[in-house]
Amino acid sequence: KTNKGFGTNGIVRDGTVWQTSDLPIIIINGGVRIPQNATLTISPGSVIKMGYIGELDVIGNLIVKGIPNSKIYFTSLNDDSTGGDTNGDATLTLPAKQNWKAIFFENGSSGDFDNAVIQYGGYAAAGEYLPGTTSTIYNRGGDISLKNSFIGHNFNEGIFQDTGTTTIDHSEFTDQSIGFRYRGGYINFSNNSFYSDIGGGINNETT
Repeated sequence: KTNKGFGTNGIVRDGTVWQTSDLPIIIINGGVRIPQNATLTISPGSVIKMGYIGELDVIGNLIVKGIPNSKIYFTSLNDDSTGGDTNGDATLTLPAKQNWKAIFFENGSSGDFDNAVIQYGGYAAAGEYLPGTTSTIYNRGGDISLKNSFIGHNFNEGIFQDTGTTTIDHSEFTDQSIGFRYRGGYINFSNNSFYSDIGGGINNETT
């Protein structure tokens, strides 16, 4: 069965722009890497759907700038609520936590999110880096800014920070064990909402 969308994987070139207005961008066969000194920009209204081994590994820069009436989605291949029935199986498969891996930010990288929706991630492979940790955004030393966004329906943590800096403003976390967990680095929070996060909104792990 052929998926309906634009499949991609591998290494992106500096200055690449992803822009979709109808069919989603699909990452299922391996991941996408943004190398050092390269920038990937995702335009408002774009939908990125991930399969079980779908991931973004950011060594360079990721810019995700949606607008209120045209958000940018990172979601499951099984999610028919946005971008349509991409895998063409009607309601045979439904979106669920752990449907895809994570967005990884490596040391020296940067991520700038505005009006983004990030959901149904946290597949166990994310824990290979640090045993017992699965999250959908994984900061390994990057500088991440996230505002006006939704992080929800993910497995374990919505965001985990090993080191680096994360700034989050006017965003919503819901339906994961912990909204944000950090081991080290710096965090800046303001005007955020945490709902149905079993372990609480923010959790600090001591080492």
